[in-house]
Amino acid sequence: MNSKKLTIMVILALTLVAFVVVLADQNKPPEQSPKPVGLLDGKVFDGTVKTLNVPPDKIVKPMVETITFTDGMFFSLAFKSLGFGETAYVSKRDGSNVIFTVSCVKADEPMVILEWNGVVKSSKTSNLSILTASVKLSREGKVLNEYSVSAKLRLVDTPTPE
Repeated sequence: MNSKKLTIMVILALTLVAFVVVLADQNKPPEQSPKPVGLLDGKVFDGTVKTLNVPPDKIVKPMVETITFTDGMFFSLAFKSLGFGETAYVSKRDGSNVIFTVSCVKADEPMVILEWNGVVKSSKTSNLSILTASVKLSREGKVLNEYSVSAKLRLVDTPTPE
């Protein structure tokens, strides 16, 4: 074989290899963007929600609460009945504590917002973690109700009530 034919065959072979690589790359499934991650992900807290500023003649029982943090998302079972679903949360570490904020918009009333400001305090001597939060329910900037939340970290994987 002369060198001209050899050069052409090498060029054709390299072109074929490049073509196969391009086709193989096109058949890959699209890369998924990474899931958001929060400092409290994987944690579930059980406790109560108390309504604040209730007139003395009115009795309001505390609501049972289960709070779940998963993949950068926050969910409050107590406020599900008011029309609030899962929403993103923001968290930051403050020493051994984790501070978190959540702003939930009501699905069918976008001007109704539930704002959470909370902290999870962890004991250095035990597995106990306590979540406390103040929650404001507002419509168009006017506060309708305020709540106090207190919950303990669920230590065993028990089912979440629905």
